[in-house]
Amino acid sequence: MEKLRRLSERVEEMEKKAAVNPDEMLLTSKEVAPYLGVSHHKTVERWVKTKGLPCVRVGRNLRFRLGDVRRWMAQRG
Repeated sequence: MEKLRRLSERVEEMEKKAAVNPDEMLLTSKEVAPYLGVSHHKTVERWVKTKGLPCVRVGRNLRFRLGDVRRWMAQRG
């Protein structure tokens, strides 16, 4: 829950700065894991392949747009 709180604080901070739309923030699998309710980032990476979790590849690394993750979660119910 601590990680989720820190992620929420980061999103709020970005909203206040208004420099970046929070839905466009690129997060790592470690940052998005608590938001998805899982404890390990490898689960997030596996969901990209098995459940269609949307991601962006930056070189060899996966990044997740917060808005895409929110929409994906809403579609899954």
